[in-house]
Amino acid sequence: MKQFKIAIDISPTIDANSLRGVGFYTKRLVPALQQQIKKNLDYQNWTIDLVQQNNLDYQKYNLIHYPYFDPFKLSIPPKKIPTIITVHDLIPRQFKSHFPVGIKGEIKWQIQKQRLKQTDYIITDSHSSKYSIHEITKYPLDKIYSIYLAADKKFKPIPQKSNLIKTKKKYNLPTKFVLYVGDINWNKNIPQLVKSCLALNYPLVIVGSSATKTDVPQHPWTKDLIWLQKKYAQLQKQNPKQQKLILTGYVDDQQLN
Repeated sequence: MKQFKIAIDISPTIDANSLRGVGFYTKRLVPALQQQIKKNLDYQNWTIDLVQQNNLDYQKYNLIHYPYFDPFKLSIPPKKIPTIITVHDLIPRQFKSHFPVGIKGEIKWQIQKQRLKQTDYIITDSHSSKYSIHEITKYPLDKIYSIYLAADKKFKPIPQKSNLIKTKKKYNLPTKFVLYVGDINWNKNIPQLVKSCLALNYPLVIVGSSATKTDVPQHPWTKDLIWLQKKYAQLQKQNPKQQKLILTGYVDDQQLN
């Protein structure tokens, strides 16, 4: 039986997205698919290669999967072979007033949208995103598949108390707290989360490199990040040892687990 060769673009695991959700998604998607191929006899002639766009020989493959779609960057080339694209969401187009872009951004969006329409199928994270993508791009609804994300097997109760104590000490963590891991964007509603935790007198720990960025430019896309950093500075000024709001910065997978 002839081999069916799949290429998966792993650019999100090595560029600026590597520490974001899309990088996390791609790093876990690839081994999970490879495991399914090993276990399922129906896929015994399938192979997966990890590729990057700048050195990709399309003629070698039957299918390519792009696990990331950026509406304002030319992140996918014109279609050359059967293509699947994962579009996690189109929130910047759904709520344009909160995510304004200039003329270049609008032009790139039009190019990206046309390239997206050429793809064979779209994968997204939820039914809500599925209908938003259809509404915004007019891409056929029956070719968009909702595949919900699952927690990594690494995330489980930690039996070794020594590991917990070590992590708690390193980040100066309270015994109980609310944990948020991710970017600081308008759609994450971080200011309301902070206000709610402060009102309830419950510690909030925010994990991620974006929260501790320096020299953040004034821009509509960064307004919630700037608000968060100002609130944190205010609380620190009141009490340098405060544990109401903790910004850890980047935390590696091993400690996050």
